[in-house]
Amino acid sequence: MPRTDADGKAGTGLTELLDRLPEGVAVVDAKRVVRFANRAAGALLNAAAEGIEGTVFEPPIVPGQTATAQIRRRAGVVSLVETHAIEIAWEGERAFLVLMRDVTEPRRAELLLRESEERCRSLLEASSEGIVILSGTEILDFSGALEVMTGAGRQDLVGRDVLGLLAEESRE
Repeated sequence: MPRTDADGKAGTGLTELLDRLPEGVAVVDAKRVVRFANRAAGALLNAAAEGIEGTVFEPPIVPGQTATAQIRRRAGVVSLVETHAIEIAWEGERAFLVLMRDVTEPRRAELLLRESEERCRSLLEASSEGIVILSGTEILDFSGALEVMTGAGRQDLVGRDVLGLLAEESRE
């Protein structure tokens, strides 16, 4: 069933435009009651957009700042939703325009990357071999054993061309 705009026309104007956005958009009044929500907001909050209008908005509303909340989705899955609120007037009353997006996967990827980097650092520190991590021929990181082998400190090796560590006859 098509949604209607304020002028009563189905599928035209601002409502249709907002429903096409991948980010959730909601208008929430000063009492935290949802006055408008696009489809993405409904999906983030487990309802059809029309289904959350008139309900209490649970995620944090911090005007001018980004906030994060855990939302229990269907089947018990918990998602991390980021909100950003802007104070507005809606139908002559104080309200908030709240932008929402699911940041579960990017945050999970950041965590996995940090954990991977920590494991890599631990392996490098524990190794008795001279190990070098490169980007092209530029040294990005290395094991403590390489520092002992070369007599050079971290500040001397990171960013340096690895070919400079090799004997002249070994560079080809």
